[in-house]
Amino acid sequence: MKWHIKWNHLPFSKLKLMACKGMIPERLCKVSKNHIPICASCIYGKATRKPWRNKTNHKHIHPEKSPGEYISVDTFESATKGLIGQIKGNLMHARYTAATVFVDHYYNLSYVLMQRDQTSEELMKSKMSFENYAKAHGVQVRNYHADNSRFADNAFINDMKHKNQGMTYCGVKAHHQNGKAEKRIRDLQDHARILIMQAYHKWPEAISPHLWPYAVRVANETRNYTPCTTSGMIPIAAFSGTDEIPKISHLHTLVAQHTYW
Repeated sequence: MKWHIKWNHLPFSKLKLMACKGMIPERLCKVSKNHIPICASCIYGKATRKPWRNKTNHKHIHPEKSPGEYISVDTFESATKGLIGQIKGNLMHARYTAATVFVDHYYNLSYVLMQRDQTSEELMKSKMSFENYAKAHGVQVRNYHADNSRFADNAFINDMKHKNQGMTYCGVKAHHQNGKAEKRIRDLQDHARILIMQAYHKWPEAISPHLWPYAVRVANETRNYTPCTTSGMIPIAAFSGTDEIPKISHLHTLVAQHTYW
């Protein structure tokens, strides 16, 4: 449970995989299912209505062969205004109200950028930031896949044409065709909710729901720096084309560790 909280409420199956890779103490590999603890924050934070029917399996729309070949992108909006961090100057009244999520099809790496609103100007800042991030890791973005919202604006389309990038859209009311981005948004929101709940329980005087932008970022970084339970690959290492295992000691909990134990 200590490692589960320390690494931002990672699934216990992923913790065992990390132990087998030597990223955390190897003794955790031998923990049986009967001795795995139950995290109340995870159960409460991930609670959802039971589906009354199951969706059929959909064919993968864009089979990928290299990182950056296809990037799913989508935005989500929050009714709770998110605080914008400042280190100097007078406190401003601007707040984060939305975020854009980019998901690479090949290695499942995701990138999140907060936005003050859902205008084309803010979206273009997010696009430029992600492409600079990909370029820093030696990856060139070639195609995007999104729905017909802000991603159909002239500013977004003209920038793609200028950079010789392709674009495909979902069908009308067919959000399942952008399932990678939709699922990643859902996972990040659930993970961020758990982090906020746990942090508020330990430090109610300082923690507020308005810190959700930073909880989402922590959840995303934790996901990128830990191995995938299906393939065993570490997204950030695979995306960068290196075999080096990232130092997870660089990851930190949303609240200082001394508040937990």
